[in-house]
Amino acid sequence: MEFSDYRFVILTPSKKPRSQRAIELERSSLRSHAARVTFRRARLQRQVLYSSQQLHPECGQLSLDRELTRGAESTCRQELANMIPVRTQPQRHQADEEPSRTPTVLPIPISTSMLDPFLHPAIELTVPDRHLLHHYMTLVPDGVFGVASKELAHMIREVVIRDISTKPCTLAMILFSAESGDLSFQPTDWDRRQSILKRRGYIYTLIRQFLAGVDATGIGLNAFTLSLATMAAAEKRLGNVGISEIHMRAVKKIIDMHGGLHKIREIDSARAIMLVNILIEIGTPDFQNQHIMPQTLTWLKQKLRAFQAWNYWLRLCDISTAALPGDIEPLSTEAHRCHARHMQQWASFFDTPALSHYITPPPGSLTTEQYRSYLATLFIINTAFWAFRDSSATSAVYLRDIATAAANNQRRESVLRCFGTNCATVTLLIMMTHHAANVQGPDQTTADVFAVEEIVDFVDLMMRASPRSRDLVLRALRSYLCETEFTGLTYLSNATMDALMNEIRVTANQEP
Repeated sequence: MEFSDYRFVILTPSKKPRSQRAIELERSSLRSHAARVTFRRARLQRQVLYSSQQLHPECGQLSLDRELTRGAESTCRQELANMIPVRTQPQRHQADEEPSRTPTVLPIPISTSMLDPFLHPAIELTVPDRHLLHHYMTLVPDGVFGVASKELAHMIREVVIRDISTKPCTLAMILFSAESGDLSFQPTDWDRRQSILKRRGYIYTLIRQFLAGVDATGIGLNAFTLSLATMAAAEKRLGNVGISEIHMRAVKKIIDMHGGLHKIREIDSARAIMLVNILIEIGTPDFQNQHIMPQTLTWLKQKLRAFQAWNYWLRLCDISTAALPGDIEPLSTEAHRCHARHMQQWASFFDTPALSHYITPPPGSLTTEQYRSYLATLFIINTAFWAFRDSSATSAVYLRDIATAAANNQRRESVLRCFGTNCATVTLLIMMTHHAANVQGPDQTTADVFAVEEIVDFVDLMMRASPRSRDLVLRALRSYLCETEFTGLTYLSNATMDALMNEIRVTANQEP
């Protein structure tokens, strides 16, 4: 065994306190070293045989037989020697000639992460694919799993890690979505395009096989629906808008056949959150049928009025002298005391600069994708505050999670690349609301956060309004989270509400 096979660990306690992240990074480094030493020989054999197969395609499939390995290695070296001109070079150590010691030059540097080195993917991956998966797993633990407790991390880790190890389709979608975005470890742009096309065809082949295995009882249909929606998001990112719309119409048909959007909450939590994220990102305006539009508009108006009234009550310091807007009724003394306790608990939350930056839209006119992202983000947070208004313990857990997420994560880093890119925070925020609600157990009020279909309804309805009305609602929802005095809140009068509802109604009537 070589000297590099050993890893020395300092056992003497340090005088300086160490953070939990430093401990986890050292633990991950030790596991990586153990895996590198353990799997070195198997990795060397695979690389030698892979090179031999490229030079001699007639050799067939790869084999790890010891004798074949030695023969392939010698043949590979002889071929390479004939292809490379003979040059006078200084004598090198024999270990320098080993293929596993040759560094790979990549266009983007790879940083360390919490990726478990003992994770075995469902299919054999090339070197660029391993680095692509490495980068994806870097974003997942740091952007999602590291923001709160282990219970929150378990929601997605259980699904993602298991599916990467057992389901080739999920693993292929992760690599395809990452490479179709702005990340690739292929040497040239032509290689990147070819890789994307090969992955695309391979995924559609797996989806057709997967659909053939769905039985009459519908087992496996939820996973198929999520796979189809994921490909719709990826096709839109590639510019294939027509194909993306075809996929989304199929997703809509499947959801309608099984009871509508509200049935999404019956899917297991992780996949339901991923599906909602895609529906918000791509947009599903035809999910709203004309015959239920009046009831949906009534729900939207009541929801906005409830947010507004509660936030005005929350900030009142003296109910006898406070000048409330005309359509907001004053609270009783006991109810006001209850809201005063909430205000004291959330005082530090309103003064968090990171949160203000986290939820503040950029100046100027927003794109359609930005409107969808910020509408969903602000609606999720305000819904959670409203739902947790009667539980101090649940509010404390939620405030801790969201404050940590706002302080430690950028919007770009919070994305699960396989499940959408534009709405970077939606998946993370929904996970945090569910985690907080499950701490004390769901009740009649906290159950509102599990109605994930309402997020899709709210975003699609608001996208039917004019940009001016959307900006007004965004300012109001943001003011509920960042203003400590009720005089700083953006007020939505009854006339403003009626105008908003009329805009949505007119736009819906003009749709085919």
